[in-house]
Amino acid sequence: MNRRIAFMNTKGGLTLRNPARVFDEESRDQQIERVRLQVLANHDGKAVGPPHVVSLDDIPDAQESNRDFRNALKIVGTSVAPDMPKARQIHMAKIREARDEKLADLDVVSLKAIEEKDVPAQGKAAA
Repeated sequence: MNRRIAFMNTKGGLTLRNPARVFDEESRDQQIERVRLQVLANHDGKAVGPPHVVSLDDIPDAQESNRDFRNALKIVGTSVAPDMPKARQIHMAKIREARDEKLADLDVVSLKAIEEKDVPAQGKAAA
């Protein structure tokens, strides 16, 4: 089982920590527990909640390279679940970003038409 230490960070997102093997004689369970205790002891400077040991199989989209919605995950009990209000905010921000690029191009066309007093071009830019 591929496990990670999960905790909520100060930005409200989910942080996953993969324990690095430090000692060859240390088992994977010992590594996980050692890192969990380290995070719990000093909150790693970023943690705002207790760390949990979670399986990557239980984390939505954990195996995908696209981490756009990683900050829309939350810890519920001892598992990780999507936080739909945060996911919607992230999605709307992406829509706004794409829309703003296109609107900026239209603004240039519209301003040129206004400067040149080209009423038909102004109408095209507005449509």
